[in-house]
Amino acid sequence: IAKKYFTITVKAPLSASLTASSTSVSSGTSVKLTAKVTGGQSSYTYEFSYLKIGTSTWKTIKAYSSTASATFTPSSAGTYSVRLNVKDAAGTVATKYVAVTVS
Repeated sequence: IAKKYFTITVKAPLSASLTASSTSVSSGTSVKLTAKVTGGQSSYTYEFSYLKIGTSTWKTIKAYSSTASATFTPSSAGTYSVRLNVKDAAGTVATKYVAVTVS
């Protein structure tokens, strides 16, 4: 009887976090957005976008790139939902949100 041995590597599921340098700012003030990711299959790409509450269109802050940070500078008062999409090498996407209030 021939024996074969295999090594199986189980990767943790893709998980992301999104932090904002401030979640309450004045109009025209820049907010630094920082993504962190664990699990999945490296390498990762990051996309940042926002939706002003009361509207229906997501707008791109920064298209998919290998840079895990972006700057969001809201131009008018209101509440914004800022979204991070992280895509790993296998095509899996993890999404996180943070709210930013602008006065």
